Amino acid sequence: MHMERTGSDQIIFGRVRNRIDLIGKVVKINGNFVCLDIPNFKGYLEYPSTLVEFIDGFDFSDQGKSQP
Repeated sequence: MHMERTGSDQIIFGRVRNRIDLIGKVVKINGNFVCLDIPNFKGYLEYPSTLVEFIDGFDFSDQGKSQP
């Protein structure tokens, strides 16, 4: 299955399991792999779909803030 994620109404975010620093916009889902656009990283990262958790309503403005 090949799905392109385009348009502002179809933005989906994903996080790599066990990595709190690898959160990005899902660019492409192709078979057993998910391609993520991670901020502050040049290019895209591709991971097996079993390692990616999809996040609903994620807000990137919370990234970079210090945790209390």
